[in-house]
Amino acid sequence: MDELDDSLSDAESTSALSSGRPLKVFVSGASGFIGQHLVPALQAQGVSIVTGLAWQASNIAHQLSAAQITAVIHLAGMAHGQVAAAEQQQLHQVNAVGTDRLFAACQQAGVQRFIWLSSIKAIAERASEPLQVDHVPQPEDAYARSKAAGERLLNERLLTSKATRLIVVRPPLVYGPGVGANFFQLMHWAGRGIPLPLAGAKALRSMVGIDNLVSFLHRCLDAPTGTYHLSDGDDQSVARLLRSCAALMQRPSRLFAVPDALLLGLGQITGRRAQVERLLQPLRVDITQSCARLAWQPPFSVEQQLEGTVQWYLTKG
Repeated sequence: MDELDDSLSDAESTSALSSGRPLKVFVSGASGFIGQHLVPALQAQGVSIVTGLAWQASNIAHQLSAAQITAVIHLAGMAHGQVAAAEQQQLHQVNAVGTDRLFAACQQAGVQRFIWLSSIKAIAERASEPLQVDHVPQPEDAYARSKAAGERLLNERLLTSKATRLIVVRPPLVYGPGVGANFFQLMHWAGRGIPLPLAGAKALRSMVGIDNLVSFLHRCLDAPTGTYHLSDGDDQSVARLLRSCAALMQRPSRLFAVPDALLLGLGQITGRRAQVERLLQPLRVDITQSCARLAWQPPFSVEQQLEGTVQWYLTKG
């Protein structure tokens, strides 16, 4: 973790906020995939972390004030497996309305920064050219619409008071030890060593490893109000990822090509067309502005983070 330690300097952890108040951060969703990596990394840098507040409670503003919270990193919400079983209204209430209420509570309690983990899906599901922060939102599913709605509500509330700085972070796919959902499935495919019809899945997709995300979120504790994109800065294709994971597992990579139309047709028949489309279509994110505004560069390479992820997967298996 030397590179991560270098990217999170002691000076940042003690002077991230402009006032004289010590840095004390409430992390919602601390027990989730991202939170389990973020909390110990911040604590290792001397950041005081609070995780026991009930962010959906009616008295959250009082809780934040009593705990003397100076910044909130809001990771909690509905995603992945929860989304499939959720109604659209439920997603909206948790991911949009609940987030807006927490931001309002932060304003009321005098919290200095509110950092929310949105999603690149809030603005697009596919993009051959790297997505800019000001891209016109085109969310395609209920989850994406809930994130887009959350961004709208937060920015509307920001107009009423700028006392609490608002930092919205839109990550693409996040991977690392403990990952589930689609990336876990990809590693499962790579580890089986069976022929897969994905040699033609060469469209580039941005993603971000958990260590790079943790580094970026720490830097956001000293960020100005705004919306930020991030990634590893090294876009990957599904075919390349499968080959890389197979090599790290010392498994053969047996990919062969079939026409996209055939794969999409099979996806339609099996009810998995959306998943197949994500394998075949590009989704690229521009991080130039984020890197410039925060004086940040991804401290870890894709290769480093894939190695750690695969090692975890093999141990789990």
